[in-house]
Amino acid sequence: MTDLIVRCLLPDPPLRVIAVISTEVAREAARRHGAAAGVQVALGRAATCGLLLATLTKSGEQVTMQILGDGPLGTLIADANDSGDVRVGISHPETFVPGPPDQRVSIADAVGRRGTISVARKLGRDFRSSGQSILIAGEIDEDIEHYLTTSEQVESALGCEVLLGKSQVRAAAGVMVQCLPGADATELVMATRARLRGGALMSELQRVVAETDADADADAAEADADTAKADANHTAAMAAAMARALLGPAGRDLELLDHRPVRFYCPCSRERVRATIALLGASDIDELIHQDGGATVNCEFCRSQYQLDVAELEQIRAELSERAQG
Repeated sequence: MTDLIVRCLLPDPPLRVIAVISTEVAREAARRHGAAAGVQVALGRAATCGLLLATLTKSGEQVTMQILGDGPLGTLIADANDSGDVRVGISHPETFVPGPPDQRVSIADAVGRRGTISVARKLGRDFRSSGQSILIAGEIDEDIEHYLTTSEQVESALGCEVLLGKSQVRAAAGVMVQCLPGADATELVMATRARLRGGALMSELQRVVAETDADADADAAEADADTAKADANHTAAMAAAMARALLGPAGRDLELLDHRPVRFYCPCSRERVRATIALLGASDIDELIHQDGGATVNCEFCRSQYQLDVAELEQIRAELSERAQG
């Protein structure tokens, strides 16, 4: 399946519905952090929630979600934008968390049942907002749902699932259903929430995986640009069908508005690292040169490592001096 996100609308009662297929995102997050078993689930749910949250507009939206629980995983951070880019970081990816395959995995003990969720939104250049709520379950998707309903005061139903295989993520997906402003669709949202908590999304994801495996066996010989486009359209239809099933009988009227690709992407670079080092100032850079003999910077999201030797640090210091004199 092609990783993508679909935006949908239910006209009556009016609901905003978002569904995302995030299998490759979850796999890449697990690979970057060297995660196994249930930690893959935590990373996949966090990344999928981030993608769902960054869907208010189609222009200049960015969302940063931080989960700070009292469990051994430490802090989880997901950073996503409306272009479909997401990255996710975790304090302790080496933690062992049981992750039985082919079923919903509980990560509450690893994340923790006490703590906070913080969400910062940026829409374009002028609008910023932030909010916070407490953890109520430690399962990430349930906690983000609680955040949306209590902090942003939008009645919401949200679920994310990561289906594990024997060695890696088999599939990942998420669905978010929200009341539109001025609409009274609370009853349908609550019914959808009950289906999500009852395991309906996992059942739908298992069905989608079975259908996709069957399609892959039948079409293994085809692999061109037209096939890729058709695959994206097919995956978008499957994601919308998954959302329709979760809405129950009302889902038959769901309209698919658009879809776009999603990916794990981190914009960190050597240039950004140099700019960050420059912000330390000349005295701190001198300390790195004379006491540490260089600097090592690790990206908390993609685990890329950047090493700056003394010559490069001296160049950064010289550039600072030139700017100060100018």
